[in-house]
Amino acid sequence: MYDTYGNGIIRIDMNKRQEKKMLKKEAENKKKILILSAATANLEDQYKYTNAIKKLYCDRHGYDFRFEILTDAPATAAYRKPELIKKYLVGGEYDYVVWMDVDAWFNDLGKKLSDKIDELSTDDTFLICCRDGLNENNPSKWFWVYINSGVLIFKNTEKSMELIDDWIASYGRADLKRCIESFVNLRDQPFLCCILLLDRKYADGVSIVSPKEFNYIPMTSDKMDNPFIVHNVGIHMFRDGYGMFRRNLNETIKRNNLAGKSPFDGFVSV
Repeated sequence: MYDTYGNGIIRIDMNKRQEKKMLKKEAENKKKILILSAATANLEDQYKYTNAIKKLYCDRHGYDFRFEILTDAPATAAYRKPELIKKYLVGGEYDYVVWMDVDAWFNDLGKKLSDKIDELSTDDTFLICCRDGLNENNPSKWFWVYINSGVLIFKNTEKSMELIDDWIASYGRADLKRCIESFVNLRDQPFLCCILLLDRKYADGVSIVSPKEFNYIPMTSDKMDNPFIVHNVGIHMFRDGYGMFRRNLNETIKRNNLAGKSPFDGFVSV
């Protein structure tokens, strides 16, 4: 079949089929990513804003977002993190489960998390995490801030499950728990730090990178103009922590033109 110029229309149809096939292949190769967060109800003054940003980001890039309200006492709920991550890895629906604390949020909404994963991992990598901003320049000084567990990227592999099971099991070691809780109040993080520091079987599969990559702590790290993910740990650890949270969140609101939109329409920075 030919058009008036003698060109084959079949050739044009073949191109459309090839394009459809290519798009299908791209969809199949696309990483299925879940952004996961959870908190007790008393933290609503944080998560009502940070969840809105996470949902907006996920909708923009085709990721899923889940948030769970925990009914445990706040001190107990802090230990639920590995259990929740495992819950969404076990089903096999996601290639990656990305944990984010409620005081962490996307600041650069245009940057793709999937690109960041490719950049920071190899074929063997099953966990990408950041050095803690409190200890970035001397990562062996304090074991409990060897890494920061506020943002964790877990690939859906058997090795991830093994590490998470070890993490959960470490809570049952009464001697370790007494030791950790006697001088540091970071809940889940020191237990994971102990495993990563002492059990070298995980070394080849864990990529530990600068907090500037995706876990930027404004009050401890060198100044960045437009960090990818901001983690305002100062809410609990520094004086005027909630004031810092509002000021830092306000920068994200202004940068991404979110002012006046729900739930930011009533947001007033301090």
